[in-house]
Amino acid sequence: MVNFSKRLKQLRIEYDYTLQELAEELETTEATLSRYENDKSYPNTMMLLRLSELFNCSLDYLLGESNEKRKVEELFNKYYEEGAELEDILNKFRVEYKGKKLSNQEIANLIKIQEMMRNTNN
Repeated sequence: MVNFSKRLKQLRIEYDYTLQELAEELETTEATLSRYENDKSYPNTMMLLRLSELFNCSLDYLLGESNEKRKVEELFNKYYEEGAELEDILNKFRVEYKGKKLSNQEIANLIKIQEMMRNTNN
């Protein structure tokens, strides 16, 4: 899988930014971005979030942990809009809340909430 430095450069080029333009957009320096792209330095959490927002990608994708560019919320909404049941959606994702994997009961509660919401909208 691609690491962060390669992914950042790939996204910068894909979005047609020069180092200077991206530095201005992020209110940082070209040298800082160059260090990120050359794997000499690593951004802090706030910079990672800003990059993720700017390039409209998930943090996992930005960090090279996933090849799925879209954010989980976008995927979730896509499946939901296509009529998939929440149970099917949850099976596609590792479901966590505040870093803790949800139990089957907690997932079942989410499914019940989703069903109530769908019934209310009909």
